[in-house]
Amino acid sequence: MKKILLHWILLFFLSWGAEYWTQWWAAAPLVIFCLSLLHPKKPSFLLGFTALFCLWLSLGMWSHFSTGGHLTFRMARLLPLGGNAWAMLAVSAGLGGLCGGLAAASGSTLRRALEKKG
Repeated sequence: MKKILLHWILLFFLSWGAEYWTQWWAAAPLVIFCLSLLHPKKPSFLLGFTALFCLWLSLGMWSHFSTGGHLTFRMARLLPLGGNAWAMLAVSAGLGGLCGGLAAASGSTLRRALEKKG
C-alpha cells in the first residue's frame, strides 16, 4: 500500500511539473514511462487515472478560484453544460484522468510486451 501511495505522489508531482513547464499532454508520456516499470495493468490504470484526475481537478479549482469563477463559467457556457462551472471542472478532470489512466495502461502493457519478448 505504501508503494502505491508513493508512486501516486510521484506521478502527481512529476505530472504537475511536466504540465507546468510544457503542454497539457506532456504528462501522458511521463505516465507511460513511469508505469512501464511499476504495476500490472488494472492497478496501473487506476493509479494513472486518480493521479491525473486529482491533478486536473486541483489545477481547475485553483484557476476557478483565482479568476473568481469567470473563466470556468465562460468555458461551461461554450460546452453544453448550461454554464455550470462545477460540471466543467468535473468534465475536465475526468478527461485528464482518462488520459492518465490510458497512458498508465499503455505503459503497463508495454512492460508486459517487453518482458515476453526478452
